[in-house]
Amino acid sequence: MTSALPQLGRSATLSEFRLVWADDLIPPATHPRRRAAVLEHARDQFSRLGLPPSASVTLYRHAFFRLPHPTPPADDAACVEVFGNGMLLARVVCAEGTGCPVRIDVTDWTDDDGRDTRARFLLGTKAQTLGRLVDKLTGGHTLPQLTVTDVRWRWAKTEVLEEIATQFAGVPLIVVRSSAASEDTWLESKAGAYESVIGIDPRDREAVEAACTQVWSSYLQTRPGDEILIQPALTSVQAAGVITTREPLTKAPYYVIECDDSSGRTDTVTQGSGNSRTFYVARDAPAVTGMPAWVTAATSLARELEELIGCDELDIEFALTAEYDGIVLLQVRRLGGRSPQETMPDTSYAIGVHTAKRGMAGVRAAPTLGAGVQLSGMSDWNPAEMIGFRPKPLARSLYEYLITDEVWAQSRHRLGYRDLRGVPLMVDVAGYAFVDVRACLSSFIPATVDDGLAQRLVRHYTDTLRRAPHLHDKIEFDIAATCLDFRWPENATGLGAAGFTADQVEALRRGLLSVTTRALGVPQQAETYFERSARIDSDAADLATAERKLAFIRCDGTPTFADAARAGFVAMSFVRTLVDVGLSTSDHLDAFMTSLHTVSNELVSEGQQVAAGQLPWSTFLSRYRHLRPGTYDIESPTYGSDPDSFLAHFAQPRPRAAVTRILPWPTASTSQVSDALRSLGVDLPAADLARFISDAIELRERVKFDFTRHLSDALETIARHYQARGISRAELAYLRIGDLWMPPGDWAGDVGQLRAVAASRRRAFEHSAHVRLPEYCDGPDRLRWFEVAAAAPNFIGHGRVRAPITVIDGRVTDPSGSVVVIEAADPGHDWIFGYPIAGLVTRYGGANSHMAIRAAELSVPAAIGVGEKLFHRIVREKAIDLDCGARRVMPL
Repeated sequence: MTSALPQLGRSATLSEFRLVWADDLIPPATHPRRRAAVLEHARDQFSRLGLPPSASVTLYRHAFFRLPHPTPPADDAACVEVFGNGMLLARVVCAEGTGCPVRIDVTDWTDDDGRDTRARFLLGTKAQTLGRLVDKLTGGHTLPQLTVTDVRWRWAKTEVLEEIATQFAGVPLIVVRSSAASEDTWLESKAGAYESVIGIDPRDREAVEAACTQVWSSYLQTRPGDEILIQPALTSVQAAGVITTREPLTKAPYYVIECDDSSGRTDTVTQGSGNSRTFYVARDAPAVTGMPAWVTAATSLARELEELIGCDELDIEFALTAEYDGIVLLQVRRLGGRSPQETMPDTSYAIGVHTAKRGMAGVRAAPTLGAGVQLSGMSDWNPAEMIGFRPKPLARSLYEYLITDEVWAQSRHRLGYRDLRGVPLMVDVAGYAFVDVRACLSSFIPATVDDGLAQRLVRHYTDTLRRAPHLHDKIEFDIAATCLDFRWPENATGLGAAGFTADQVEALRRGLLSVTTRALGVPQQAETYFERSARIDSDAADLATAERKLAFIRCDGTPTFADAARAGFVAMSFVRTLVDVGLSTSDHLDAFMTSLHTVSNELVSEGQQVAAGQLPWSTFLSRYRHLRPGTYDIESPTYGSDPDSFLAHFAQPRPRAAVTRILPWPTASTSQVSDALRSLGVDLPAADLARFISDAIELRERVKFDFTRHLSDALETIARHYQARGISRAELAYLRIGDLWMPPGDWAGDVGQLRAVAASRRRAFEHSAHVRLPEYCDGPDRLRWFEVAAAAPNFIGHGRVRAPITVIDGRVTDPSGSVVVIEAADPGHDWIFGYPIAGLVTRYGGANSHMAIRAAELSVPAAIGVGEKLFHRIVREKAIDLDCGARRVMPL
């Protein structure tokens, strides 16, 4: 039931001051929720005066005000008037009162002039804000508290300590928290800048005094308004963490909840220590199931606080405890950064979600095996590593044209896998570059396997992935059997345990034997590629040459690379499983990888030849000038554009031990390797397998190095051509290759049209930035909520290093002596190995990725593909403990 709220200048009884909706409050343009907020606040303030419900109240300004504490006695007053800066704000008339009128002057008041006024009025220091919310929450609790000002601490310390002992006499432990005037302000939180001390016995005055002094000392210099806050320390903590009512960086409309539900502590999330879980819940999401209870409780608390405070940009600390039978509010402050009005995330989010639904509908309808939607940024061809999880249109379209639209499936078909030609591997979902996992897994079924078994295998693989989503970047190693290797007997046993018959397992083995045998012949077949590649080299830098190079890459370069990459994977599968079956050791394989003659080893070796005067600098520069940190990114500089930054450090003299090629297993194990091959049905001597492994790994890197040379040259030619016509590289990045070039030979010339298209695509790209999706996505529900999955890093080598970190974010910097931390690293990031780095950490990347191979070749301790959560923890710190032997990476 609703009732009309009193208008300004009209009277109503105090009992009518309740939170209701009405349309007759002046000024008429004021939103009903703002009107209700002002009246609710006035009712709350007047209730402290002890006035009878029949008192007549008249409001004269649409304002928030706070009565002083303690308030003047007014229980018998005939009239109470509230003034702010000499202006009458409100009058209360008590017909039954016989005392003199009471005038109350308030200094703490503000007109409600629009957005955030109430929030600015209610949010103060940590202690003030919590104090103002006492008894207001219906879905949560606040803790008892004692606030101590700097003046009281300095002049009445003994009295304060006595008060603490008295107020918390029945409490086993207390916490002394910071509540400085300079933290938790409207524009800056200073989160973690000041100390809090947990677990103090309130009866131990020396300990309490020391804790209070420690917190005061962390302020460095006290200012007017500084306080400390004493509260009971929570015990029996079931979960504790932080929820923000918008995504902190973009202000996109998501509740972001990070919580520790295992340690029993309240400070692990804010300190960045311990194991936490992170959930994203769209603000417009309906009630959902499947989330932990603390996610539901935290979002309910957040919604209530948004209503109470009048602000949807909040940063809230909470805990769930048995002693309070529910959720406890520990802190609430405004979420810093730009407001949603500046970033327009809600509109962009709505547009992005609409496009994402269309993208997922296309995936569901794709003619692949399996059912439903399963997407990953790293399952196949690693788009997140090569072009980024949210690539710009030109990079995305080049990757599609050169690889993921058709070439990927043509290669699988040539090597004897199921025919997926005509099915794109990569899909666009709200601007994210996802791999269609069903297409990926379908393409790894040997063509000789019948449709019924193929369907069952893909369903088995997808079900396994749903149960272990952290393996989405390890599908070929840990989910699906895509070739024969020394672990096949174990895989066969696992398939039998999953219900496959012996005949079905044997049918799969025969199919995998066929595709493995074809892969074994790839190195010999691919050698003629380099002769064909040399024939299209040209010093010309015109669009006709760029066109020839792009056509060559698509028709010959990436098809050869796709075959070589598959052969390289088969080689690495044999290498990895040598250790599993005891035919080699991890240390021996590390030495084997270092002995390979790959592009990265040649880059280092030739740099040392330059340093020794054995190779001209011009020759060295000519060979490596095309490399760029973003292979498909037209905005990324080439090594040749800044050789001093990218290449000169390779030519610095440094000791380098001579390397002799060795077998991937100890010589004494050769006969056992031959026996193991025969048991698999692979008709290949051990010596030939060793040759294949070396040749395949080296070939993959050589072909990649060669075709990216043509791609880089084509990008530079396109950039120069259109820059001369007034279109910048930044604008070109937002165009698709089809906007610029329609084979054969038709290059776009309407500059105005191209710039308009680039601007439109840029707006669409910015809209999609406000949609958050996980790196593994198993359906449309992930548009509404998801948990940020913890990844399983791929550790390279067995070394351990404790060192400072250097975050590489597009700028070239000297990382000597540090652990390089980088989101994704394609072949163009080889420049980092020219420095004596201590280690390497990447957010994206698999066990068979470019950087994994590079790190193994150069004996650099590395954690490849640590995932979103751990990566963001690392980049916030200054140093890292990378222990590859223990398979652990810890921020310090």
